[in-house]
Amino acid sequence: MIRHKLRPTLAAIAALSLVTLSACSEEPAASDDLTTQERTSQTVAAIVGERSDLSILSDELSDSGLSAIFDGQASYTVLAPLDTAFEGMEGGTELLSDETKGALVAAILREHMVPGALSPEAIREAIADNGGPVTVRSFGEGDLNFALEGDKIVVTGPNGTKATMAGGALVGSNGVVIPIDGVLATIPGEA
Repeated sequence: MIRHKLRPTLAAIAALSLVTLSACSEEPAASDDLTTQERTSQTVAAIVGERSDLSILSDELSDSGLSAIFDGQASYTVLAPLDTAFEGMEGGTELLSDETKGALVAAILREHMVPGALSPEAIREAIADNGGPVTVRSFGEGDLNFALEGDKIVVTGPNGTKATMAGGALVGSNGVVIPIDGVLATIPGEA
């Protein structure tokens, strides 16, 4: 029931984010971990591809065919696990090196994708407006829960895995990339 009440709030925030997104400039914003640090005319796919600390995500998006989605016109938010998050994922090295597991990798990646352009500022505002955690549906099989722990925004995946926003968001021409310090899914049989 709460989730249904939150969807209009999140839709309004997403709409406001899109207005902000259309007014993007090349000027960087504040360097706070919970703010948007950079605005660019690049696509989400190009942003991920250029970040050295997101190279595993970039490779896996390409290998799975999902990177083509982020070169289009629709807006997305990608909660982008840093390379260290994939490296620390139980069974992650084996999974990512196994070419026969592409469908499983794609399913894990979809848990990190949400529709619309949501900035950390918009997520923080939604948490404040709701008086607590907010839920957003991922393109995967579940919901992502955003909450404040101290002054950090923490996102919890459908199976309880958690990650903290790890640096400022990067706003592109078709969405937002938010680096996170964890992977929001586990490998079946590894949890």
